[in-house]
Amino acid sequence: MFELLVIFFLNSLYGVEVSSCERQNNLFSVSFNNSFKIANIGYDGSIRLPYDVYGKKKFMDIFIYSRDAYSRIESALKNCSFDISKTFEKPDYKIFDIKKLKSQKRIANAVISFDDDINIVFGVVKKNNYYIIYPPDNFEFIDDEFKKQLYYYISNYFYSEER
Repeated sequence: MFELLVIFFLNSLYGVEVSSCERQNNLFSVSFNNSFKIANIGYDGSIRLPYDVYGKKKFMDIFIYSRDAYSRIESALKNCSFDISKTFEKPDYKIFDIKKLKSQKRIANAVISFDDDINIVFGVVKKNNYYIIYPPDNFEFIDDEFKKQLYYYISNYFYSEER
């Protein structure tokens, strides 16, 4: 039992890790733990995270939550011509916050924290007694199994709230 706790603690100790970085024009696409990717990141001395635009409104759906993660991402952006060939542990995730909405379509925003380093806002839509999870426009899953696990986790939260 003690060994499992130590291993779990060490896995979370490192946080999300940059597994690849690509630059196109002045925007970057950064992959984390070979699990997910964030596109359209800007850098001009500080990191500029992308936002989603709906009509005339802008929404920030991607947040760097820790200084260590900011430093790791900034270092990757400054040296973006590298390819990492090591294996990565999948990041831990948890629900950081739920914001219920009054919309007929999108019933909530679920803020998911990855290793307490990066927070991503996922939209939640209920249709025919099923929950459909939508990531932000600039967020993409690399690992389909990781995507299924996370969507299942978010959906189960809402199913349990109904009871």
